[in-house]
Amino acid sequence: MPVPKNLDYEMWLGSTPHVYYTEKRVHPQEGYDRPGWLRCEQFGAGMITGWGAHHLDCAHWAMDTEYTGPVEISGTAEFRRRASGTCTAPSRRRASTRTACG
Repeated sequence: MPVPKNLDYEMWLGSTPHVYYTEKRVHPQEGYDRPGWLRCEQFGAGMITGWGAHHLDCAHWAMDTEYTGPVEISGTAEFRRRASGTCTAPSRRRASTRTACG
């Protein structure tokens, strides 16, 4: 698939390793689904690094620990390559934290 003339793909990639251009990864033209780059580990690492941080932040607000944060963090993820070959972000993930109050 050719890179559109109005896109400097090398600049879009920045310092990440080179991957071939696909419209689905860079800027899907149909629907308002999550952008393809969000599903690629080298660009966004999926929902755990996007929305995941927001959900953990809300929990810290509720526990009044937003300024002290957790004292311990652990997490696991399962990486499975999708049939399209462009999705490399974790498909399953689990994160947990422990605060000073338990």
